[in-house]
Amino acid sequence: MTAKIVIAGSGFAGFWAAISAMRVISQANKENSIKVILISPRPNLTIRPRLYEAKLDNMSPDISKQLAAVGVEYIAGKIQNIDTDAKLLTINLASGNQTSLVYERFILATGSQLNVPPVPGFDKYGFDVDSLEAAHRLETHLQALKNKPETLARNTVVVVGGGLTGIESAAEMPTRLKKILGGSTKSRVFIIDSEPTVGAGMGSRHLSCNSTSFN
Repeated sequence: MTAKIVIAGSGFAGFWAAISAMRVISQANKENSIKVILISPRPNLTIRPRLYEAKLDNMSPDISKQLAAVGVEYIAGKIQNIDTDAKLLTINLASGNQTSLVYERFILATGSQLNVPPVPGFDKYGFDVDSLEAAHRLETHLQALKNKPETLARNTVVVVGGGLTGIESAAEMPTRLKKILGGSTKSRVFIIDSEPTVGAGMGSRHLSCNSTSFN
């Protein structure tokens, strides 16, 4: 009987879990008795830490060839139900059908999702770089700014959050705005955070910058 290690999610955690599992299985010569299966809607790995950048080409590469090369089976779909007692997964396949799969070990690596606070107007006028689609929406918005009259508001960007993503987004923004609006355009970029210093969550040893404005 073949034991199945099933992984949900094709992000960094899911991909490396699959690769690492196959490496251990290969070293133990257990390829015929243990199977690794990865499940996700699409066989893509979105490089989320870099979605703050202007160029988004190849930020979600297809990893199906890499999975096949090491012997990982891929299933396109979403897990609908997990029966931990029976160790049984119910899967809604991308084809529209539904199937079930018994597992020996299950790894949940579906990642995180941005929590949008209930601030009036934020869902309508705010942008984020939590997903590739969201990053494209932000870039489309920035490109459209050149068609608007020059005002202080048009040339101002406010980044909510002084963590790593917020810092990278803010630091990248002046260059992005100059390329879109022109090198002589005076832009303002602000970081708003609940902490008194930028990057406080990373510790004082990593960042000692107290400025909350980029020009």
